[in-house]
Amino acid sequence: MRRTACARALLATLLLGAAVGCSRTVKGPPAPLADAEEVLAALRARTESVRSFHATGTVYLRTDREKHFLHFEAWFERPSRMRLAIDVPGFLGLGSGRLLVVRRADRIEALRPGSEVVERASLADDGGAPIAVLGLNPADAPYLVAPHAGPEDHFRRANLVSLSAAGTGGLLRVVLDREDRLREVLEVMPPSFAVHARRVVEPGGRVLFASTYRYGEEDHAYAREVETFLPEENMRLTTRFRTLKENPSLPDSLFRLAEN
Repeated sequence: MRRTACARALLATLLLGAAVGCSRTVKGPPAPLADAEEVLAALRARTESVRSFHATGTVYLRTDREKHFLHFEAWFERPSRMRLAIDVPGFLGLGSGRLLVVRRADRIEALRPGSEVVERASLADDGGAPIAVLGLNPADAPYLVAPHAGPEDHFRRANLVSLSAAGTGGLLRVVLDREDRLREVLEVMPPSFAVHARRVVEPGGRVLFASTYRYGEEDHAYAREVETFLPEENMRLTTRFRTLKENPSLPDSLFRLAEN
């Protein structure tokens, strides 16, 4: 009897183990994707929450030939005002000192280290403008601090190309056409829909830059660290922040290098 009881127990254990094993291999239907309007509305809300910022920190810049730590100070105000001050160590022919770049709407002003001549450019004439020293279009530069610093009307249904699962981990891939004819590929995490990765791509498929974002525990509008790759320059940037003030009031004088 004892042997029979043991055999029954062993058989029950084996059957239970087999049942558990089978239950682990049975796959149910994939979880439904979030509604496109829900995703776009969440992204619009996060975008609208970033009205301005003032940040200081460092950028660790690497290429095949150079490595530099650059100290920066940045100001941004919606919809399209930006001031960027970067202490450069004399690379790329810029000289050593502080590089200043200001954007107001589609107008760019730059003051190189040691120079008293303000250089001016229009985004309509030259999308690169003087800030191309870091390989970034001025419209994309605020993304190095605030992933949700894009145009207010960017997340419209008319701009949506596709919404799909982005591999494992529950991320969603959101593909959007921009008004400047570039395409953005975003990876966002429900339910917050914070942007965890972004690529900006030309119509032919050439990637202009790709960034990944790391956040604080409760911070989904401003990243705490940003990793960026610029394929054309074969350049990698790691942006880290010492201070970050969210939505400060910024004076007009910040966004002007010289009187007109």
